[in-house]
Amino acid sequence: MTESERIAYLEEKVAQLEHENALLRAENAALRAENTALKERSRQIEELLGLNS
Repeated sequence: MTESERIAYLEEKVAQLEHENALLRAENAALRAENTALKERSRQIEELLGLNS
């Protein structure tokens, strides 16, 4: 593998990893939003049951 081939390979690998990172960040944001919604729902249920002190 020539140096230019190696550079091209590594640049492609970097692009793939950056794409994967973006997907994981989006998934993380969605999971955080879901977590926030579940915490709020839990708070509402506790309030309805009179468990909040």
